[in-house]
Amino acid sequence: MTTTTKSEFSPESPWLEGVEGDAALQLITSSAPIMRVLAGPGTGKTFSLQLRVSRLIHGEGQDATKIFVGTFTRAITADLANALEEQVEQGIEVSTIHSLAYKLIRQHPAARQNRPLRFLLNVETEPMLYDIGVTHSQFGNQRERAQLLRQLIADLVKRDLIEHEFSGEVDRWIRLHGAMLIDQVVPLVTEALKNSDIPAGGFDHVIIDEYQDLTACEQELVEPIWSTNGSLVVLGDDDQSIYSFRYNYPEGMKEFATRHEGDGLLNIEIPDNRRSGKGIVDFANSVIAESGPTKPPLVQRFQHDGDVTRLHWESEGEEIEGLAKMLNSRSQDPFLVLVPRRFIGTRLQEKIGPDAKTSFNQQLLSQPLASERFSLASLIANPNDRVSLRSWLGLKGSESEHAQDWNCEAYASIIDLDFSGSDILNALSDGSVKISGTGKANLLSRAKMFTQIQAQMPADLEEQVMVLFDPNLVTSSTDDESSRWVRHDLETLQTLSLRMIRSVSAANLSAIVDSLRYRIGTNLPIENEADTRVRIMTLHSAKGLQSDNVIIAGGIAKDGASECPAGFAPRVLIIF
Repeated sequence: MTTTTKSEFSPESPWLEGVEGDAALQLITSSAPIMRVLAGPGTGKTFSLQLRVSRLIHGEGQDATKIFVGTFTRAITADLANALEEQVEQGIEVSTIHSLAYKLIRQHPAARQNRPLRFLLNVETEPMLYDIGVTHSQFGNQRERAQLLRQLIADLVKRDLIEHEFSGEVDRWIRLHGAMLIDQVVPLVTEALKNSDIPAGGFDHVIIDEYQDLTACEQELVEPIWSTNGSLVVLGDDDQSIYSFRYNYPEGMKEFATRHEGDGLLNIEIPDNRRSGKGIVDFANSVIAESGPTKPPLVQRFQHDGDVTRLHWESEGEEIEGLAKMLNSRSQDPFLVLVPRRFIGTRLQEKIGPDAKTSFNQQLLSQPLASERFSLASLIANPNDRVSLRSWLGLKGSESEHAQDWNCEAYASIIDLDFSGSDILNALSDGSVKISGTGKANLLSRAKMFTQIQAQMPADLEEQVMVLFDPNLVTSSTDDESSRWVRHDLETLQTLSLRMIRSVSAANLSAIVDSLRYRIGTNLPIENEADTRVRIMTLHSAKGLQSDNVIIAGGIAKDGASECPAGFAPRVLIIF
């Protein structure tokens, strides 16, 4: 293991203010070309990362535009950008790896390999899979085809690409419909960096936080963007890896060390937790112990007891009511509330009011009406959008509900027509193209419905947004949970679209739709959450965030737990 010499910087240097421990000092001041930092939660690695950036810019005079700070989650990225606000203004780039790849692929069209930057959202993959099943029964039923698609995406992000008939059919469909999988962005950019379609070595200093949460392909992209003139630093802890369902690659932390063992690698371990009190560290160690950790327990250094409070309710409804009452009674305190699913978070936000915001971006289009209106907006913005056309033609007549098999048999009779989306709709409406198969009546009805809506669409952009994402389209009872969700989703889409128009960040409907699609597809924040008092999100999406007050909601105590009467399993809320 490589070590560094004594720091050449004075303890009075502003980037050493408040620093405790030799390991943190090394991270901030080391001139080693390659560093791997193993650090658990609360160890101060992110704080030290920020001070390292300050030292590079203010202590060494490094060009801020040649520094990249990246991570996997948008939550950590947002916090880092806020903490590095001054450096961001000077030109430092702080983003997720995917956002950097998206920027590069937009700047270098050759990297796209003739693919348009029109991303296929999760809800749009379902009709694609039905279409593939019409002519390729060997791929099984819809559930089996969905599993094949998940495996294809896993192969993409793991860089374990294999030739397979199914992957060929997916590629044929998305090319025919003028789209691409959002998971293709990073592999395409990685390949382009290797073959010089994108210039490599754009940054002298590359710092990657939570490296273990990147996919293998994202980890592979990190090194080609480094010029080797400065430093490459990866930070993380493979015991903290919780994104297996997103195909993260925690083994990359060890492989990074093996790969760079002869390149002046500096290994740094930071075992001390300096953020949390004893009660919280003890609780964290007990949870970590359940997963079979490979490292010693966290060592508490913060001289504070730390509160861990368990509250019990007998039902989900009582929990939401009780939690909202408590949060509203502490109206001056910020809270981070972690929930296992959207239902709890949405109901809780409604009870708290404007002080609270939720982050369930991919689920904005989970309800058929919201999905239909987004497809409509996409078609109004770009009548040649074949993917949105396909989604629009997959519904029941004049309803927003999905038709049986998304009308795949009828669509199969027109799928190869060399028409734009609007031409196909017009041809269906006037009867100049013949269709066959189950669902043809639905296709004709949907085509006529679109032409009628298009003819009545106002010319003013704000009025278009008001019509397209009108929450009053929801006519069901307010007691219907799905109706509550779709109303919330339409309100969110409408509000953000109007905000983009009024801030002049989007000059037309196409720009609005493209921005929304990318944010939804990559789980980027739909709204700026920095000033929100109560942030509500899932456990997975909140990883890396910090708050003085954290609530874990929606838990169930085990039968016979010491806090509960024997055989009784109430709702359990844990508050830090």
